[in-house]
Amino acid sequence: MGVSTLRGEDWTVSGKDYHNVIVGQVEANKVHITYDGGLGTIAFADLQPELQKRFNYDPEKAKKMAALAADEKAVSDAKQILAAACQTKPVQIIQVLPDGILVNPMVVYQGAYGLPYYKPSDQIVFIHSKFAHVVDGDQITVRVYRSGEYSYQTALGSIKTVEEWIAPPKEVFEASN
Repeated sequence: MGVSTLRGEDWTVSGKDYHNVIVGQVEANKVHITYDGGLGTIAFADLQPELQKRFNYDPEKAKKMAALAADEKAVSDAKQILAAACQTKPVQIIQVLPDGILVNPMVVYQGAYGLPYYKPSDQIVFIHSKFAHVVDGDQITVRVYRSGEYSYQTALGSIKTVEEWIAPPKEVFEASN
């Protein structure tokens, strides 16, 4: 933060006295100190205004930085939750639709010599995402998470409701054939 090390000063912060303060590491929102009583960390918001000025602390800027950090943490937490909820699924495309694809999830069997053998299940699932370069009948592997149900109208006019999965943007899809 560009402040010279403050040595041997006495500070009072939130009613507590710190004698012979030596400033250590200075972070954006707090300062680490050594004093007669040991080690301590003090938030700039708790310092007296004259000490805040010496560290170029701006309460409004600090509020904005704290809000930004909270937003970044929330996004990071959401991404971790989403990643944990995602599963990699082999599927066979039944039909490509404007807002996603209808698929049969593949069931994995053990074939000759212990090699996996994939066979389409009887289940129909809708995967909501934009898919490029896929056509009916393709077998792909996709990372998805379950989100609810999806209803669509069949060619014969009946309404069907199936499980809906969502493929997060920028996931890698691998064509199997």
